[in-house]
Amino acid sequence: CGLVEASDRSYENDAAFRDADRLLMLENEREIKSLLQPMLDLHTIKIVGDCTAELLTFILSTCLNVKHIFLGMNTDISDRVWENILQNNTLSNLETISIQKSGKGFTIKGIELLILNCDNLKVLKDPTCFEGVHENEVKILKLRIREENLDLRLEEEEEKVRDPSGAELTR
Repeated sequence: CGLVEASDRSYENDAAFRDADRLLMLENEREIKSLLQPMLDLHTIKIVGDCTAELLTFILSTCLNVKHIFLGMNTDISDRVWENILQNNTLSNLETISIQKSGKGFTIKGIELLILNCDNLKVLKDPTCFEGVHENEVKILKLRIREENLDLRLEEEEEKVRDPSGAELTR
């Protein structure tokens, strides 16, 4: 932000300057948003840093042809965020969603929302790391996928056990 309001309020009598500066700041923000919309050529997006729900919604709503979404553990992903994104972007090309970790706001309802709306969704990774999804809900979802013959894989992170002897290096 280019606007830094003085704490001593030295410009308090110069309201025109303050208002002009604020208008310039709003115009710059509008220009940035117009440059970002829509991102038609973006097929893979990885967001690994801190990202608020509002910013996440804005970014994913503009990625109209995204195929692969990878979210780190510092994003505020939730059912509400997916609802807001799907209001603006149908995610019709989405094939893969990988979420490192989510809070209690992303539940089985959000997963069902994605399955219902994203016809090309093939991989959802790793629902066992979603704090808002109980392990029994994941088991039920796996049964549903099998029974309804859905073309969807729920991938879980496999913990690789290393051989302490180093024998795998000699093979």
